Amino acid sequence: MFTFFKFIHFLKRNIFIKSILFGLLGVVTYLLYLSLFNIEYMRETIEDPAFRYFNAFLSDKTESFSKPNIFIFEVNNKYLKERNLLDEDNRTNKNYGYFLPRKYIIEFIQHVDKLTIKPRYVLIDFNLNYPSNSLNQLSVDDNKLIALLNDKSRKYKIFIPHNRKYNFLENKVTNKNVIFCSTLLSANKDEGDEITKRFETYETINDKNYTNIILLLSENNITNYNQYHVIENRILFKNRINNHNFWNNIHYYSTFNDMYETSPDRYKEGIILFGANYIDSKDIHKVQTSIFDNHDIAGVEVIANAVMSLYYFDNKLKAIDPNEALFLIFMYAFIAKLITLIFIKYIHPLKNYETSIFIGLFFIISSVYSYYIFIIYKLWFNYLIPVLIWSIYDGFNSIFPLILGTMKKSSLLKTEGK
Repeated sequence: MFTFFKFIHFLKRNIFIKSILFGLLGVVTYLLYLSLFNIEYMRETIEDPAFRYFNAFLSDKTESFSKPNIFIFEVNNKYLKERNLLDEDNRTNKNYGYFLPRKYIIEFIQHVDKLTIKPRYVLIDFNLNYPSNSLNQLSVDDNKLIALLNDKSRKYKIFIPHNRKYNFLENKVTNKNVIFCSTLLSANKDEGDEITKRFETYETINDKNYTNIILLLSENNITNYNQYHVIENRILFKNRINNHNFWNNIHYYSTFNDMYETSPDRYKEGIILFGANYIDSKDIHKVQTSIFDNHDIAGVEVIANAVMSLYYFDNKLKAIDPNEALFLIFMYAFIAKLITLIFIKYIHPLKNYETSIFIGLFFIISSVYSYYIFIIYKLWFNYLIPVLIWSIYDGFNSIFPLILGTMKKSSLLKTEGK
C-alpha cells in the first residue's frame, strides 16, 4: 500500500508524466468536439468566428494565380452619372443598383461581344426575375434582351441569378450558353452582425436545384450538394485599396474604355462580373477583413473573392485529418502544460497563475501551428478549439471544489440541526 501511494505521489510530482496525462485528456475532450463538428450551430458559433479572425491576418497578403483573371465591371456613381441615373443628391430615384434598366444590360453584353478575345464566363448580377412592365407584359427592352441572350453564335457562357420563385427569362431563353444559377450566401443573422462568411452550394427553387455561381465559375463539378455543404465552404476575403485587390487576379472597371484598353489576351479564359457597387444598391454585404471592424462590399466582389478562395484551396477548404488533429491536440496540451509546470517549479509566485499561463501558451502554440498548416498545406485546423476546451475544463475545475464545499457545508448544517 505504501508503494502504491508513493507511486501516486511520484505521478503528481513528475511534471513530464503530468503533462502526458493532460495531453491525453485533451485528446478525449477533442473527440467529443469532433462528434459535433458538422452541426450548423457549431459552425456558426465556433468555426466561423475563428476563421474570420484568421482571415484578418491574411487579408493584405498578396496572392496570384496563372488563371483565372476576374474583371469586375462596376455600376458605380461614375457609371450612373454618365447615364443620368442620379438625382441632385447623387442618389438614385429608383433602385438602379439591383434592378438596372434592361437597355444598360443589353449595352453591356453588346460591348463584351465586341471584344476581340472573348472571356470564358460572364455574370449579369442584377435582378432579372420579372419583366420591366408587369408580370404579364414584356417591354421592348425585355424582348431585345431575350433576343440577345438567344444569340447562339456567342461562344462564352452567360450566367443569370435565379433567386426567387419566378424568373420570366427561364422559359424564354433557349440558348444552352445562358445558365441560371444561385447566388446565395450565408450570413449569421442570429448573431446580429449579418457578416457574410460562406456561400451556400445550391438553392432549391420550385423543386429544382440551382448550383451556386461560385462553384460554376470555379468549375467545380458537384454531384452531391449536401456532402459539399458539410465540408467547409468559407470565403477568404482580401482587402481592396482603390482599384487594387490583394488577389492580384481581380481587376476593376467602371467604363467601357477601361474594358477595351486592357490587353485582349488577358480575357482569354477570363471571367467578367457585371454588378452594382454604390450605397443605394440592395446587393451590399458586410465582411470582416480586420479583427476589430467590418466593412461593406458589393455582391460581385464577394463572388470574386469566393472564386479565388476556391482556387487557393484547390476546390474547397478541407479540415485537417481527425487523426492528425488528435495528435496535434495531444502535443499542444503536453508542451503547454510542460512549459507551465517548469515555470512554476522555478518561479513559485507563478503558481497562482497556472491556468492563465497554460491557456496563454496553448493559444500561442495552436495559433502558430494552425497558421503554418494553413499557409503551407491549405488545411484548416481551428486554433481556438483547444483553448475553448481547456477554458471550460479549467473553469469547471475551479468551480467544482466550490460546489463540493457548499454541499459539504449544507450537509453539516443539516446534521447539526438534527
